[in-house]
Amino acid sequence: MPEKVSCNLCGLNNYQLLHIRYFDDKIPITIVKCDNCGLIYTSPKLTKQEMEKLYKENYYYFRSNYTSTYENRDITKAQEIFNRIQKFKKKGSILDIGCGKGWLLRIAQENNWKTYGLEVSRYASNYARKKLGLNVLTGTIAEANFPSQYFDIITMLDVIEHLENPLNDLMKLNKILKKDGLLIIETPHIGSIYYKITRKYWVGFNIFHNYYFSLTTMKKILEKTGFKVIKAVTRPVNFFSTEGLWRLGIQDFILQTLDKFGKAKKIKESVKAVKSKVEISRSKFLLVVNRLNVLLNFPTNCLFAKFNMGDQLLIYAKREEAVEE
Repeated sequence: MPEKVSCNLCGLNNYQLLHIRYFDDKIPITIVKCDNCGLIYTSPKLTKQEMEKLYKENYYYFRSNYTSTYENRDITKAQEIFNRIQKFKKKGSILDIGCGKGWLLRIAQENNWKTYGLEVSRYASNYARKKLGLNVLTGTIAEANFPSQYFDIITMLDVIEHLENPLNDLMKLNKILKKDGLLIIETPHIGSIYYKITRKYWVGFNIFHNYYFSLTTMKKILEKTGFKVIKAVTRPVNFFSTEGLWRLGIQDFILQTLDKFGKAKKIKESVKAVKSKVEISRSKFLLVVNRLNVLLNFPTNCLFAKFNMGDQLLIYAKREEAVEE
């Protein structure tokens, strides 16, 4: 393991221990909070070799058995993000960092945008190039070489928490974004209601993640790198839902408990049998479920949105000034 690291935001090395989590192969991950600026991060970090091994063996984008469930989720999310982009600008150039298979770029390209992608996964970037015909580079922000003030839009969806040095990377993005350009960032939100309830067992803690941002620390790092936050929202929580139970850890706890008594398999088979007897189509069934979810969770979602306590943080920032790397 490497030596302890200083805070990426303020540069100091004074922090308090928050949690220790054990993940794959019993690897301990130490999560700390900077005493000066409040940034939460892992220290010490895994070595570059350890991270490369983990991504290659375990991260789903690196596997050819990337399931249709993940794919449909990513396509739906890409369409939602593009719809938001359209409200800001109808046409231009877009760079999607951590673009995966390239669904956001595909949608943008179909709407006459100039599209560029950056993705560390060779599997995902090859798919984007060969299957979707997209202009996607394999590599990191530090390795990329784009022209200054070139992009109208830069997106980083579930990426910044993975970066080794987000401060330096944001400075580079400041340089390649146009003066009136927009940076869109989405990341797990450690200021969420779920973290406050589950603490060290929060699902946002991940062996692949180096940083955990609150709205406050996100604003600080963006301001330091020449950006100004123009809008910040948190994703709906859907507290009373299958996803809500999963995020609280209740669903896994129930399944593990049932499994100990040999009941999990029988219950899963019973649920499957009931579904097969339902005469309504799957799409209509899901539509009904989604509408019920919206109705049931509307009061709590409004409450958590008002206090910025959703589990995902979505940030829109403009380039306010040029900064030196």
